Amino acid sequence: MDVYKSNNQFLYYDAKEQQTFSYIAPIVIKIIGVQKELRILEFGCGNGHFCNVLSTTGHNVVGVDVSETGIEHARKNFPGIQFIQSDICTLLTKPVLAEESFDVVVAIEIIEHLWYPREIMRAAKKYLKPDGQFIISTPYHGYLKNLAISLFNKWDRHFSVEWDIGHVKFFSVKTLKRVLEDEAFRNIRFEFAGRIPAFWKSMVCISKR
Repeated sequence: MDVYKSNNQFLYYDAKEQQTFSYIAPIVIKIIGVQKELRILEFGCGNGHFCNVLSTTGHNVVGVDVSETGIEHARKNFPGIQFIQSDICTLLTKPVLAEESFDVVVAIEIIEHLWYPREIMRAAKKYLKPDGQFIISTPYHGYLKNLAISLFNKWDRHFSVEWDIGHVKFFSVKTLKRVLEDEAFRNIRFEFAGRIPAFWKSMVCISKR
């Protein structure tokens, strides 16, 4: 999939799977399950590829993304799914969707791009049913991984300044859990994706409203 960044938006040129799909999506799908139909909202759905995967497993899915080109490709390629172009602030302040109407809210590799990560958590609470599940993934940062990056002098590459609208927040298990607890999420647990233990690419956090 070709993805470029311009004018504070990710620009999409097709509806193929995103870069992180191969190692994060299977974990998310396993967590959600396929035993019964759920109503799922994906924040940062991009070109809609993962929404379509969830839909084909039998779930009722709605995708939201700020990218105009992403939503355009999503609507064109997956017409049976509802896609909405919106930013997080609008989701919080306007009646974009019915409140407390989703069983699951998913946000894959989104929170690290946000200056105000609490907003996505508050939006999830707004649209989740009581006891609904919030599944969020973000690149993993921990002591051993950070030490290895230092030893191999990879920080300039890891924190690339050349990536427009790239990562601006960097979470560990401890810090992500703390922020979720501050926002009143509970039953917080983690799974990990990619590479060997302690050097994972990403972590997947599961919590309940």
